[in-house]
Amino acid sequence: MTNKLRKESIDRILREICNVEGIIGAIITDSEGNSISSSFPPSYNLSIYEAISSTLFESSRRILNYTRQGDIISILLEADGGKVLVSNASNMALLIVTEKECKSRSS
Repeated sequence: MTNKLRKESIDRILREICNVEGIIGAIITDSEGNSISSSFPPSYNLSIYEAISSTLFESSRRILNYTRQGDIISILLEADGGKVLVSNASNMALLIVTEKECKSRSS
């Protein structure tokens, strides 16, 4: 798959994710935290989400390595106002920020 087709596929996946009511935005980053694709409202500072993704993943990898628990599958942070999910996607990380409630727009 060419890089252009891969980027188009990733962009399509993020649009589908962000089509769920209550999803604020999503970003896919490489292993260094650099954005590959994102779908956040323009008022959001993507560099913050790049740094968050990288920091969460690196800290979690260290913990899992130290405790010998294996590779990261996902990280879920739940708060009063919503959730942040970081999921391992091969050499990339998918970070999704949600409101407190999410539901499919088709329902």
